[in-house]
Amino acid sequence: MRYRTATAADRDALVDLWQAAGLLFHVEDVTHELTSVLARDPELVILAEDGSGLVGSVFGAYDGRRAWLNRLATRPDRRGEGVGRELVSRLEDALRAKGCLKLNLLVRNDNAEAMAFYRGLGYASNDVTFLGKRLR
Repeated sequence: MRYRTATAADRDALVDLWQAAGLLFHVEDVTHELTSVLARDPELVILAEDGSGLVGSVFGAYDGRRAWLNRLATRPDRRGEGVGRELVSRLEDALRAKGCLKLNLLVRNDNAEAMAFYRGLGYASNDVTFLGKRLR
């Protein structure tokens, strides 16, 4: 398994991976989001690949105070091999190197598998209400 940072050329492979993994996202936003994060913090978009192509990804964002873990995805046929755990670990290391003190993430309430995965990595629920508004 090879781990590397993403480039803009990975966009289509990322879309394919995220769709295969069942992530909810707006395809039309991917180019803008990827370009934006790569311009600011390229080391926070980490990919796992092997001879067959893209196996996993994690998409981090850091605002100088807190960070967000987004779009952790592993190809369904490769789950359980530690790829997701390694991607999270690499993202945490990259954020620590930037001085980040806290990493946040969102999980849909009905996604018990993801909740168990993150709890196993030491993440805990916070009693908050998440509010959002799409600007585009």
